[in-house]
Amino acid sequence: MWLIALLLFLSPQGVSDSNPCRDSSTPPTEPPFLVVKVVDPTWLPVPNAEVRIKPINEKREPKVTHTEENGDAEFRMQDDVDYTIEAKFPGFKTKQLKNVFVGNHAAPFPTSYIEIQLQPAHATTVY
Repeated sequence: MWLIALLLFLSPQGVSDSNPCRDSSTPPTEPPFLVVKVVDPTWLPVPNAEVRIKPINEKREPKVTHTEENGDAEFRMQDDVDYTIEAKFPGFKTKQLKNVFVGNHAAPFPTSYIEIQLQPAHATTVY
């Protein structure tokens, strides 16, 4: 008898953390991440580039960070909001993306990725 009770307790349903009474439509507790990769014209990463992100319809200050050695800048943000994203680095033209929508992310894909290619500020002619 105790063997049956032990087997029922250790069955996959018995140790599952799924709760059939839980509402599956509850939003995630943490906002999604946005990763902005900044690259040069040859697609090489640009470390230490300044990246700004600002919600379009809100009067908050923009979030500003710098890219890491791999050219990535990470942001935590709200769901379902349109943003303006700007990347700049000395010697390159500032690149701005407007109306970038970052929506609600499901668990398997909680991160959005955007790549911004910067162009040289002045054209150089090689003879």
